[in-house]
Amino acid sequence: MLTAEVTPTARLTLYLYYGGDYAGREDYGNSAASTLGAPSLKQSAAGVWGGTWGTISNGLISGATPNQPVGYGSRLLSNTACNTIANPSLNGSSTGFYPGGSCGAQTRDVQEVPGGYWYDIFKGDHGRLRQGVQYGYGVREGWSGAGSPAIGAKGIDNMFWTTFRYYLP
Repeated sequence: MLTAEVTPTARLTLYLYYGGDYAGREDYGNSAASTLGAPSLKQSAAGVWGGTWGTISNGLISGATPNQPVGYGSRLLSNTACNTIANPSLNGSSTGFYPGGSCGAQTRDVQEVPGGYWYDIFKGDHGRLRQGVQYGYGVREGWSGAGSPAIGAKGIDNMFWTTFRYYLP
């Protein structure tokens, strides 16, 4: 995160911020089988629940499905619908709508650069009247995956805000 603020006059404050976050890729899936088998859930005689993962035999994992994505940012997730905008559809229950398309891209990084100003129209014994404007540019990028094209999803958002405030003394 970076911050730059400047106050050229007693009434005007200019600012520019930057923030970013990155999530590394931990991809364990392959074409033979995933590195983890399907977990089994069992209850002991004492009533305690526990589970175990599948075992490896001859390089394959029991209970594993071939081409199963395992980990974060898997190259096996389908990104075929990442470049399309589809209408959402009703899922037939009370939970609402399914989003249109299927874009499995998991987030690689998120960044935002907002900037703006605050201007004090009035500042005195009776409070402060202040006006501000801010613009923000946000980007989210996803990990590349399977499908054609094997791209990562990318979303860009341009945001604009205005505000008019009165602060009590």
